Amino acid sequence: MSLFAMFGVGPMELTVIGILAVLLFGARLPKIARSFGSTIVEFKKGLKVGAEDPINEVRSEFASASRELKSVMTDASNAVNKEIREVGDTVHRATH
Repeated sequence: MSLFAMFGVGPMELTVIGILAVLLFGARLPKIARSFGSTIVEFKKGLKVGAEDPINEVRSEFASASRELKSVMTDASNAVNKEIREVGDTVHRATH
């Protein structure tokens, strides 16, 4: 059973629908068709995103947060070590 037969639409009906669409929408028909096509593409993308493995997504987010935290901690450690060296240098100069 074909898709058209399932909905009771034959070649003659499709021709009439096509002629009516051209008469009603005229020059806007390509824009409407393009919009409809992009809507279908976005819908398929949404389905694909929903089908992704949420565990891998969480792992990726965790890895990213872990790298960022490590970077922040390294910067903080370097800043503290720099302050300690500066205080030590100041104390050393004051005592000698």
